[in-house]
Amino acid sequence: MTVDLNRTLTFIGKDPNWSTKLLIGAGLSLVPIANLLASGYAVNMFRNVLAGKEDSDILPEWSDLGDHFVKGLMIMLISLGYLLIPVVMMGVALVPMIASLFSGREPVLALGLLGTVLLAVAAAILGLILVLLALEGGALYAETGSLGEAFRMDEILRRLREAPLDFLVALGILVVGSMTASSLAGFVPFFGVLVAAMLGFPVQLMFWHALATTARSNFLDRPGLDC
Repeated sequence: MTVDLNRTLTFIGKDPNWSTKLLIGAGLSLVPIANLLASGYAVNMFRNVLAGKEDSDILPEWSDLGDHFVKGLMIMLISLGYLLIPVVMMGVALVPMIASLFSGREPVLALGLLGTVLLAVAAAILGLILVLLALEGGALYAETGSLGEAFRMDEILRRLREAPLDFLVALGILVVGSMTASSLAGFVPFFGVLVAAMLGFPVQLMFWHALATTARSNFLDRPGLDC
């Protein structure tokens, strides 16, 4: 495993202005559209890790908002591109049940419900798989600066095969961190959303840091890197 877990979990605090940068990012995460700035910020932080910057310089400044926004928009488009098929499948899953309602016959109703359930389960499983691919696809975009690279299945699958443990560690940081943030937010009346944002934004940065460490250690020999 090439992810330095201790460094990934502590690098944020080594920036002399980390508190201000996190407050800005957490605040933007709460606002629709503006939250794309937070996503783009994470992408630029990813690129700083790839470039080998010291921990104290990894967190970008908030000065170039246009660049942060564009990169965040690209990450959103990548996510939408991957999730389009399961979303359509969820819609199609309703067709058998709706069609069976017009028959008025119990056997047909049962078959329609069964068809809806099976299609919904298939869409959920496919959606989960595509979410994982979208995360690695986002990392490929962040590395190369090319939107097309985010959908290169051969390269994505190669990386997941070559560094599965590193990806699982990054995914674990994201899942456990997000669940912890949500759980703690539930204990804070009225300010739960704010707490979730304050904890969720650094979790997002740690996740991208782990992906960047993996890419730097394993894949920088690949042509096409645009740092």
